[in-house]
Amino acid sequence: MENESSLQFVIYDILKTQIEFGTYRCGDRLPKIEDTCSLLMVSLDTARSAYRRLQKEGYVTLSKNKGSIVKADYQERAVEQHIQTFFAKRKDAFLDLLPSMPILFGNIQLAAWKKVTQDKIDRLEELIAARQVHPSYLIMQYLNLIYGSLDNPLLMRLIHKICIHYMIPFFSLKDYRSYIDAETDAVSFRAELCRRKDWAALYTASMDFIDTYATAVQHFYESRITGTLPSQQAAFTWSSYKKASQICYSLALELMTTMGRGGYTAGDYLPSISRLAEEKQVSVSTVRRTLALLNSIGMTRSVNGIGTQILRVDQIEAYCGWTEPQVRQRLSDFAYSLQIILLSCRDAAAAAFSSTDGEGIRSFINQLDMFKNIGRPDLVTSYSLKFIAQAAPYKTIRTVYRELFQQLLWGYPMRCKLGNQDAINSYYLPYLDDMAVCLENFDAEGYAIILEELLQHQAEVISDAFMELEFAEACTPLT
Repeated sequence: MENESSLQFVIYDILKTQIEFGTYRCGDRLPKIEDTCSLLMVSLDTARSAYRRLQKEGYVTLSKNKGSIVKADYQERAVEQHIQTFFAKRKDAFLDLLPSMPILFGNIQLAAWKKVTQDKIDRLEELIAARQVHPSYLIMQYLNLIYGSLDNPLLMRLIHKICIHYMIPFFSLKDYRSYIDAETDAVSFRAELCRRKDWAALYTASMDFIDTYATAVQHFYESRITGTLPSQQAAFTWSSYKKASQICYSLALELMTTMGRGGYTAGDYLPSISRLAEEKQVSVSTVRRTLALLNSIGMTRSVNGIGTQILRVDQIEAYCGWTEPQVRQRLSDFAYSLQIILLSCRDAAAAAFSSTDGEGIRSFINQLDMFKNIGRPDLVTSYSLKFIAQAAPYKTIRTVYRELFQQLLWGYPMRCKLGNQDAINSYYLPYLDDMAVCLENFDAEGYAIILEELLQHQAEVISDAFMELEFAEACTPLT
């Protein structure tokens, strides 16, 4: 999720919102701090800090004997005002997220179910049968157990973001069941389908749940949030980094993007450290850390007395610090991002294509022609992902794909493992031609299938390369 300081605020904000929504009333006992750690997957210190802040601001009292008791006494009118204010401010984000969820998570959820172990299914059914966990936290446990089977921390940060900020608040409403039309054993039904390995039925059931949730939230907004909306809406945001303060990573990605666009070419020297610090408005120490990172992944090298030189692809092998922890972490980020894209690109690409006008499609075709003419048909995959990040019909998808595309840049060292350009071209060129035909015929589904096949091929080649590097952790998301 996020770093510890921001996590404290997230836990505090969840509990504060539930108190203001009337989930917990004056005199009620909040979950034990230890239970909150387990339910929301945070450390004891993080949860304890959140509870102490609630105490400091007058929401609860804390004692060893009685635990955490709600002190704030909100009457029904105040509770309703809190609900109105919270959801009105987030209406645009909610209503954009809802149609994005089946596109982003339909195939990911099925892939996750296929990897769920029997003991996790048993644990899930135990939680449902016990009926001791509040529905909002049960959803968090469900998502952790199912999506956690993919062993992708980047995906889990995205899932947690959506769950904490958009699902828990809705399911914290005391009357949420009046808006949702779902069977109480819907999760158990999906668990049984998983036991039987009835994947087609499980996919349908999972999509039905997403649709049920979307319909419920829409009904809630239409029937209850009827006041004037604030002009300043709380937009959906997501950072793919575990810590929001890692400026050197953002700067490294910015420089890599500039290199990819031809702003700097192999053999060129980057601007001096002081000039980069001034241009990017960061400290000199941040620039030094950034250049050290680029050196470690084999993109640049430092030449004493001269500066930082951009390396050719055939130099990566010798200069990349393949065994350095920092490099392996960035390669893992690349693999995690590629897995999410691979599982969602087909639906996301079709949605972006279908929402693009004729002029946009013609521009895409011209790009394919250019890639063919310059002898780089392999660029079609990265261009397609940027296309999704720019043309997808929902802001949530565009936001997620922009972050994922940035993380793919960390895969730069793998370029030296993909073979020579002639071999790459011979593989990609037929696909590029087929994709151009799909674009000419406005065949969104055909285009999306080709993109998925190309990314699958790329994942297989890279997985083999990771195996040669004895880097099993990065292989896992791609197998």
